Amino acid sequence: MYAKVFASLWDGSLRGQTDAQIVFIYMLTHADADGNVEIIRDKIASDTGLDEDFEGQLPGRIDDAINILESPDNGSRSAVQDGRRIIRLDEHRNWGWHIVNYQHYRDIRDEESRRAYRAAWARENRRERNVNKHEQNVNKHERACTKVKEEVEVEVSSPPPPPQQNRREGTPSTHRLALIGGMEYIPTLEEISRWSSLYQAVDVDSSLRLMAGWLDANPTKRKTDRGIRRFVAAWLGRDQDRGPRNGTVHETDDYDAKQAQWLAKMQRMTAEKEAELANQRKTR
Repeated sequence: MYAKVFASLWDGSLRGQTDAQIVFIYMLTHADADGNVEIIRDKIASDTGLDEDFEGQLPGRIDDAINILESPDNGSRSAVQDGRRIIRLDEHRNWGWHIVNYQHYRDIRDEESRRAYRAAWARENRRERNVNKHEQNVNKHERACTKVKEEVEVEVSSPPPPPQQNRREGTPSTHRLALIGGMEYIPTLEEISRWSSLYQAVDVDSSLRLMAGWLDANPTKRKTDRGIRRFVAAWLGRDQDRGPRNGTVHETDDYDAKQAQWLAKMQRMTAEKEAELANQRKTR
């Protein structure tokens, strides 16, 4: 058996009473779960060495020590049983005691043990969480590196596929009109011949080149495979309405010309403003 001995045993009213302290500690370590000590006096004296002469003291030291523990103590921290440390279990015998505050101090001991256990558990749990978090971060980093490596390997080893072409019956021409989804529309020579006969005022080859450039510059306005022929017909129809000319010029050329004029104007204004600022700095 063992018992937790509090430092207050040496700071309270038993201070300096060595025999009583020894006997009390002995009883604490030999008490049962209810705080009862069923041991005769002679055994306690023999186990603690109080049955021998010590510096001229007589063997009656065990009786004196027990009397101190059984007596009321006004200086005791506890008012239970008038400050007594032990009380007799039976009045008809001179041995067998109950430790008065045993349950109180055992509860303190158990609570401290629980706090110590919870603190140790919390430390271990934090350590495991930190380890798991570190492992998760490492695994996440490794997965990201693996994914990047695989993407690079695919990019290096697998060249981009060529744009899909919408093949039709007939002889393909050199014109290519970009469609939605990376596909291309390749007009056949037979289609170009038919458009030339329908839109006699239009240079169909020139118009197809303008369409290709416009679709490349405006990817969000590209057509589907089903809508591209309607787009070509509408374009050629507008060119037909403008009348015959040597090579068809789409309205986007006018837009580009206006853009070029505006850009030249802005550049000229910027140069004039910079020259004005330079002159101002020189005069300061």
